[in-house]
Amino acid sequence: MEKYRFAPYYKCKILRKCPYIQRDWCIKIIENPLNSKDKK
Repeated sequence: MEKYRFAPYYKCKILRKCPYIQRDWCIKIIENPLNSKDKK
């Protein structure tokens, strides 16, 4: 089973319109953000 799942909207709309975006990039950003803020 995959660690991350992508929404059908992302798979069908975003990746088709922007084929240069790679899923690996999204996963790397989620795992290693440049900065983050906690919600209050």
